[in-house]
Amino acid sequence: MKKYPFTTIKKPVSEIEKRQRAEFYTDDTGFPVDVEAFVKKEIFDEYVEMKCLDCDYEETVDFDMLEEMMEFDDSDYPSLYCPSCNEGTMVPKDIHLKTKKKH
Repeated sequence: MKKYPFTTIKKPVSEIEKRQRAEFYTDDTGFPVDVEAFVKKEIFDEYVEMKCLDCDYEETVDFDMLEEMMEFDDSDYPSLYCPSCNEGTMVPKDIHLKTKKKH
C-alpha cells in the first residue's frame, strides 16, 4: 500500500456491516461470497480529516473517494472545494497544518 503524506483514520467495520456488504455483493454481482468467512476478517473503513485553507471548516471524508481523486489528478494529497465558504480549498489536516506554519 502506498504511503501518503497525511494521516488516515481507520475504523473497524462491524460484524453486521460486514455481513450486509457480503450479502449485497452476492446479490449485486451474482457471485457467491462465503459470508461467514468474510465476517471473520478484520476489515477497516478509512477516513481523512480535511480542513479548509481559508475558513478552517472541517469535515471527515471517505478515503476511498479521495484516493480515486488523487490517482486521477496524479497528486500526493487530495484537495476539495470547501462546501462551507465556497471559496477555499480543503486539504488533509496534516497538510493544512504544514501549509499554515509556512505563512
